[in-house]
Amino acid sequence: MIKHRNKYHLLNEVLLFLFGITMPFSLFGQSSTTIDSLNQLPFEQKIQNANRLLPRYLNNWKQFQSPKYNKRANETAANISLLLYYQGKYDLQIEWGLKAIRGFQSRHDWEKVAQLYGEMGYRMKRHNMILAEGYMQRGLHLAEHKNLDQPLMGLYDNYGVLKEMQEQWDSAYFFYQKGLKLKMRYHDQSGLPYSLNNLGGLFLLQKKYAQARPFFEKALQVRQSLNDSIGLCETNLSLASLDQAEKKPIKALQRLDFVVHYAQRKGLTDLLVQGLQQRASLWNSLGKSDKAVSDYQEVVRWKDSLNLSTMRAKQTELEVSYRTQEKEQQLHEQELQVARQKYWLGFLVLGLLSVLGIGWLLLRQQKLKLLQTQQAFALEKAIQEVANQNQLHEQRLAISRDLHDNIGAQLTFIISSIDTLKFAFPALNEKLTLQLDRISEFSQQTIRELRDTIWAMNHGEFHMEDLKMRLSNFIEKAASVATSVQFDFQCTPEASAVTFSSLSGIHLYRSIQEAVNNALKYAQPNRIQVQVQRINNSLQIEIRDDGKGFDLENVNFGNGLHNMRKRMEEIGGNLEIKTLTNHGTQILLQLPV
Repeated sequence: MIKHRNKYHLLNEVLLFLFGITMPFSLFGQSSTTIDSLNQLPFEQKIQNANRLLPRYLNNWKQFQSPKYNKRANETAANISLLLYYQGKYDLQIEWGLKAIRGFQSRHDWEKVAQLYGEMGYRMKRHNMILAEGYMQRGLHLAEHKNLDQPLMGLYDNYGVLKEMQEQWDSAYFFYQKGLKLKMRYHDQSGLPYSLNNLGGLFLLQKKYAQARPFFEKALQVRQSLNDSIGLCETNLSLASLDQAEKKPIKALQRLDFVVHYAQRKGLTDLLVQGLQQRASLWNSLGKSDKAVSDYQEVVRWKDSLNLSTMRAKQTELEVSYRTQEKEQQLHEQELQVARQKYWLGFLVLGLLSVLGIGWLLLRQQKLKLLQTQQAFALEKAIQEVANQNQLHEQRLAISRDLHDNIGAQLTFIISSIDTLKFAFPALNEKLTLQLDRISEFSQQTIRELRDTIWAMNHGEFHMEDLKMRLSNFIEKAASVATSVQFDFQCTPEASAVTFSSLSGIHLYRSIQEAVNNALKYAQPNRIQVQVQRINNSLQIEIRDDGKGFDLENVNFGNGLHNMRKRMEEIGGNLEIKTLTNHGTQILLQLPV
């Protein structure tokens, strides 16, 4: 079965760029190196750019004098067949696939012949099952006759899929087992979990849950040993479906929670969305519509990593789900009405009990209608919140652009004008020169703070990693100015995973910035330490110096410390100061997370 091909997006884009450059010269022929690079493009890149690549493959094909004796020509024909299939031109893709097969046959490349027969059969499975089985059987017979074990591993799995689609469970099991045995013989650890998952999925379709579980658990064990992040998430999703089928919602939720957190930590956006969607479906089946809506909101939060149309389809799916429930409820009501009529006609003597039963059913129906109304309202509210978030994000971007283009440009003009004045009038009064320098320095500082503000506005949500990178840059600049001071910045892995709002992020950044500047300005330290850690449900940031300190009882707190305390209070945090004269100062910022 063709699954999970590796994605090398950067390499793909570079290759396509090179092909775009060389395309004007294609009329004069392409080098063998360029043709090989085109033939070896990853599968995903080929199908995503089918309309752009197909004319190039066809142009390459025309250049070969004797295609059937040329390996590059055969590979080109195979790629043309693949792209035609994804354009829906099934007859043409068979014609080109057979051309490639004849070419490989002339070179006695039987592994390629068997593989191509299998791929053509697999592609046709949803369009012409008879034709699909015919090609698949040719590939199987050839590979078995020639003892070609490598293509047989995939052929057995793919033929099992065809049998499974026809609900020929025994045949599907037979071929899945043959593929599994071959992989075990060759110790194909990376391919082994896919066969195990196929077998588990087969038994799950047949509702043979006890037989399905060992295969899924063995696949999970192998993927854990391989540290296969994607495989771990996929197998846990399968096991969650099995747990849900076995009426084990708590266990299913635990597995889905693992997938959501693990995929988020590893940056596996597609699997993260699958986990959220499956968990939302489970919450919905448990009657927890508020949690289902919450999970779909999480899906929307990852819209930058997903196709927008897919997200809208999922939202529509939830709406359709509620409408379907309403229709099912209406059908249920009709069935109850018919049942009540038969009951009344058949058992008239039990009229009183019937009335009581009808009253209970009507009350239950009213409650169900009320619940459905509440669910529909929650869904509409969630959709509206998503729209509001999108509008707010667009407004933030517009404001940040105006700040950068207008105020930033004006400040830059001020700095440039001051430099021009100083250059044009070198004999200016010393006090006037000093004042101009101060204005220039103030303008530069204002630009830096403006950039920090724009940076915060462009983030709807902060990761501690973002703030950590910003702080590292600030501390590096401070160290380059205060060369006699040693700086030490540390952030624990637990703290790096913390997320918070853009408001919290900019307030934390400004507070740390103010604390470090105060230490440099007043404390005369030899060393300044900044340590970020997460303790329980609190993010704690400590700024410590070994300077001269001050007396808390007699100090006059200026605007800097006052502003730091006010910033922390605005985001629900607090600020603590510990200091003694000649014993340094410790400032502790705490924020619940």
